[in-house]
Amino acid sequence: SGYATPNGAREYALMCAGAGLSIIDVTKAAAPVRVQFTPMPGGGIWRDVCTNVDDGGKTYAYVAAQGNHGGGNSPNLFVFDLSWLSDDAGQSNGEDSNPIPQGDNGYIDLGETGYGHTINCARGLLFLHTAGSSDGCRVYDISENP
Repeated sequence: SGYATPNGAREYALMCAGAGLSIIDVTKAAAPVRVQFTPMPGGGIWRDVCTNVDDGGKTYAYVAAQGNHGGGNSPNLFVFDLSWLSDDAGQSNGEDSNPIPQGDNGYIDLGETGYGHTINCARGLLFLHTAGSSDGCRVYDISENP
């Protein structure tokens, strides 16, 4: 998944892996820079991310995983406020500077869901899809409180 700052000055790739989320500044495609890595428990070998813009114009990333494949435990759902990322065309966040702090105004761990094999955001709703079971899909309203 990706994110472009509202002013269009910077572009970021949101890259998931079993160990967590990397945010990479790809504004200069020939010289990408990882600006954030957040380790995440559980999820084993896969993880997924989607983004949603709230009514105030702020973009949030939602990261989830499913199951305990590859030795992970039951994974958690995370929410990131992407407004912490640099929107200055001339100045990026530094390499591995981790500009998004942990906490209510940065990123938060919402706890175990074990439900995020595939995650989608659309029209103020968050869809967490499971795979390999009859548990189906969970839908959350994120329009009021991202």
